[in-house]
Amino acid sequence: MLDELGQDAPLLVGRAENFWTGRLDLADTILRLKAYARASADVLYAPGVATREEVSLLVREVHPTPLNVLANEETVLTVSEFEALGVRRISVSDTLERSSAWGGFMRAARSISDQGRFNFEHPANGGELDSFFRFSVGAPAVLQATIVGAVEYRIGEGPLGLVRPRTAEITLSLGDVVFTWGESTWREEAAMPFANFCRYVADGAIMLMGT
Repeated sequence: MLDELGQDAPLLVGRAENFWTGRLDLADTILRLKAYARASADVLYAPGVATREEVSLLVREVHPTPLNVLANEETVLTVSEFEALGVRRISVSDTLERSSAWGGFMRAARSISDQGRFNFEHPANGGELDSFFRFSVGAPAVLQATIVGAVEYRIGEGPLGLVRPRTAEITLSLGDVVFTWGESTWREEAAMPFANFCRYVADGAIMLMGT
């Protein structure tokens, strides 16, 4: 359903706030979500439901209507684990802003005021920010690129390796970027975090074709 609507379509979200307000009644939450589904909600959302068992039960009970979950600093499950349970949409509310933007701001400010040190942790430059927003919203899923600089990758837990200068196909996702290259008789691939990819593009080590 979400795929058919498209990423820019407005969504009618049916939201049951039982767990968010301290009423830990999963059965009542399911009843409310099913009522929203019957009222034509596009997505069902129960913020505060967090355990694997709770999420799995909600997915089964409200199927085929997609389930939205909330992830915050207390979330243990990963994106891939949520996906495996059948979750179709994940919200982070203000947690990303508080942990990354305001959290980093407060740590840096305290370092200056308490220690007299300018401890700015991994600040993103303008090029990295531009690359991040270019490729995280509306970018093609697959791009053609030329590796012209030193681009590192890691296979599993092994040591870092270098992708030699060459033409490669790049498959984008918000979590990882996969590089594929080779000739007619062989193919190799390597993955790297999305943020690293944005940095290499900003630094000019990866030249994208047709963007």
